[in-house]
Amino acid sequence: MKGSTYWAAAFVILLGAPALAVNVPPSPAQTKTTPHHRREILDQLQLTDAQRQQIADFRASYRKKMAELNGQLKVKQVELENELDKAAPDQDKVTELTQQIGSLLGQRLLEKAMANITVEKQILTPQQADQLKALQPDGPVSSGDNF
Repeated sequence: MKGSTYWAAAFVILLGAPALAVNVPPSPAQTKTTPHHRREILDQLQLTDAQRQQIADFRASYRKKMAELNGQLKVKQVELENELDKAAPDQDKVTELTQQIGSLLGQRLLEKAMANITVEKQILTPQQADQLKALQPDGPVSSGDNF
């Protein structure tokens, strides 16, 4: 059973590694929220000064968390690649690293979801949240890590 787990993990990693890579160029959907575009949206929401400050503070914290997660993810991906490059990769190590990479990807997804909730429910008014959804159908952070 261990052998089949190893080969399944190796197969997924070899085929899926490009999709997991942190340094993959962003898709067009990920680049649509440029700083200029973000400012236009914030202007249209008619935020108060306090809301603007809350968003700026939250965005800085969010970006820091995402940078830390991306760094950890990159290290684990390199460790996995190094293990797979060995003449006799350790199956348990491959399994462990694959699970750790999955966990980090899950943490990134959770951070994005929580960021959406925080912005829409704690910073914006219900009317502003509705307007944001209309202006940016994918939500404030689902289109990339650059909230």
